[in-house]
Amino acid sequence: MTTRAEALATLERGHDETTAVLERLPTEHMATTGIGGGRWSPKDLLGHLSLWHEIALRTVDELRRGERPWIVGVFAEPGPGPNDAELAARAGWSLDRAREAYDGSYADVVATLRALGDDEWDLPVDGWTEDPAAIGGLLGVVLGKDGLPFGHAFAYLPELAAFVAEHIT
Repeated sequence: MTTRAEALATLERGHDETTAVLERLPTEHMATTGIGGGRWSPKDLLGHLSLWHEIALRTVDELRRGERPWIVGVFAEPGPGPNDAELAARAGWSLDRAREAYDGSYADVVATLRALGDDEWDLPVDGWTEDPAAIGGLLGVVLGKDGLPFGHAFAYLPELAAFVAEHIT
């Protein structure tokens, strides 16, 4: 299983690289679509990444209350999951709000992961059957991409970098 130190390093690298790429993009293109399969703008991507940070925070809160995390049920059921409805709701956000949500939710996730004890990190999660079937494993999926626990940002970085290169004047 990914250690908390590895998780934090991956999250930090993804956040830093995403932020560095976005800093090169002229502000007028932050609402231009062309990433996420062509449907999302960079602002939408910030909303998407912040959504999954928020889901991770919700997951930890639910586990600490002794509840089965909502996201376990979402992952178990076929369907689109929370992305479409939440991203539609966030589409009207200003760029400043999207940036604040991304940076704030990232900071909250980092603080939460740092505060988790080893005993919590390794606790089994009711209904979660993927290996590892512990909080650290579930959070690795919530905040990850195929083959890279906690590396969700890396799922979009190549496409985002290409988009930014195309729109730099």
